[in-house]
Amino acid sequence: MAITASQVGTANTLEQFRVQFNNLQTDVSGLEAGTLSYTALSATTISTSELTVTSSFAASSVIFEGDTDDDFETTLSAVDPTGDRTVSLPNATTTLVGQDTTDTLTNKTLTTPTLTTPVINAGAQLKNGATSAGFAEFYEDSDNGTNKVTLIGPASTADVTLTLPAETGTVISTGTTGNTFITGQTSITSGDVASGTDELLLSDASASAFKRVTVDNLISSAGGLTSVAADSTPQLGADLDVNGNDIVSVSNGNINLLPNGSGKVILDGNGSSGGVSITDGVIDIRTGTGNEAKILFYCESSNAHAQTLQAAPHSAASSATIVLPTASGTLIGTGDTGTLPLAAMDIDGGTDIGGALETTDLIVVDDGAGGTNRKAALSRVVTLMTAQGFTTDDPTALAIALG
Repeated sequence: MAITASQVGTANTLEQFRVQFNNLQTDVSGLEAGTLSYTALSATTISTSELTVTSSFAASSVIFEGDTDDDFETTLSAVDPTGDRTVSLPNATTTLVGQDTTDTLTNKTLTTPTLTTPVINAGAQLKNGATSAGFAEFYEDSDNGTNKVTLIGPASTADVTLTLPAETGTVISTGTTGNTFITGQTSITSGDVASGTDELLLSDASASAFKRVTVDNLISSAGGLTSVAADSTPQLGADLDVNGNDIVSVSNGNINLLPNGSGKVILDGNGSSGGVSITDGVIDIRTGTGNEAKILFYCESSNAHAQTLQAAPHSAASSATIVLPTASGTLIGTGDTGTLPLAAMDIDGGTDIGGALETTDLIVVDDGAGGTNRKAALSRVVTLMTAQGFTTDDPTALAIALG
């Protein structure tokens, strides 16, 4: 080993100096051959192309000049340890990654890492071994508490792609409490539905896809409103427009119109200023046109003729009740020329004239036997008898003439 000034003093012998000189010669020869081996080495600066340390290396830093001898060096320093530390270099030809460097890592496995605002420039694959699906956990916003939402892949045997919507919103699931996606929307009434533009969501089972359809198209696709059988008490929110069609029943079924309580069935009007109202066997016919109410009975051949039953005018101030005959027959009107059976004339039930007959009193006669029924004054009876040679002074003759 090379000697120092403190190792050779005035008290040393020549032999001691010779021994130290020989040691120095050996060290110098070793430096020239590049094969020096030191048990301990202390130096301020070591300049060498290769340094092999077989035991320990005591230093706070190592400075690397690099290929170019200039003012720029790389310093490898050690933080003052508080215990024994071991830093192992990889058994591979590689480039070390620094904390402050920007690097690309390939085929690296990170176990339970903590990543702050990571940026993934390509697709991310979440795997969880060979026995379960990959997953991502989203913790609550309360200081990363214990509550979390887990997004987990399905046990699928085929690739599935989920595309997120291109708008702000909340994702719902089959387990969403109270179906808040629907209950959270604005409620509208039937009158606010724009049937031509408002749309419903349908599942097309044959295409395995969701599709949208307007209310009008949904109703028309079903042939209109086909049944209300499931509703035992259906109600209308407005007038029923049959759109020129009929209300019919099938299998000879009845159509019952039954008002509630003392209500009436009212047709073609309000039942007060016009229209026909029906209640418990009573039919009221009113008109708002200024004409008398009437009923038309049409004949059996193409409705070619009609007979009209009409109310008396307002000027008659009549509220008479007409009772139909109890027996089958044909009614005869004032303008008819038909035959009125004598049996239909209840003379016995009539009121007696209450006085003597006068020549001005009227009787009914059949003009010409089978002709037209006409009226005649009793004076015509006197004229007839006089013409036959009877006189009114002979009551016996009058009695004979009258039978």
